Amino acid sequence: MAAQVAPPGEHFYIYGESERLARPIAYVARRGLHDAAFWNGSLMALASPAPLASGDKGFKTRAGLARKHNTQAFVQVLYVMARESGDAALQQRLLPGLVDALKALP
Repeated sequence: MAAQVAPPGEHFYIYGESERLARPIAYVARRGLHDAAFWNGSLMALASPAPLASGDKGFKTRAGLARKHNTQAFVQVLYVMARESGDAALQQRLLPGLVDALKALP
């Protein structure tokens, strides 16, 4: 997930990539193969600036800004998909991790 959502380098996604990347993740989460703890850990790892510098400093370079932009767009799209899905089980699995990830992003 992380390799596609926030690839290394300075490329900013601007052509709907966030939606295309979020859709299969929502389908995987809907299947119920992973619990909320798995999703929370995965999403928090995604929200981390690593391998860039830690904290806000990692997001002050062009590569860091691209990572933040791409990650934030993905998490926001996935949040809306989960929130509006009407699927209580999906919401229980994804929403806590998505909220934590959004709060973790600077």
